[in-house]
Amino acid sequence: MFGGPHAGRGPRGYTRSDDRIREDVCDRLCEHGYIDASDVEVRVTAGEVTLEGSVRGRQQKRMAEDVTGQVTPEANVAGRVARGAPMSARQASNAGDRSAPAFSRAGSKSV
Repeated sequence: MFGGPHAGRGPRGYTRSDDRIREDVCDRLCEHGYIDASDVEVRVTAGEVTLEGSVRGRQQKRMAEDVTGQVTPEANVAGRVARGAPMSARQASNAGDRSAPAFSRAGSKSV
């Protein structure tokens, strides 16, 4: 793509469809080498992206949110992604990992 001061400015009235936004977010999550998105579901409704599921650790959670924000900088990104992917009982006792509360891009917690 071409970078520059007008990158991301489309024709008047142009908006991407929810299906296209979802596909772009899923593609970026798949391509990212440091995010295991195998337990993340992506939904888009009226331009609002919702991530739901779990990833390993706070850093992957933030990266997933950042990647989504890069795909749709104008859209609201809400999420219910907990850090700490499902583990076996043995892994959990060794790691001591706990799930975090849900999050949204604006920083408010959802329940």
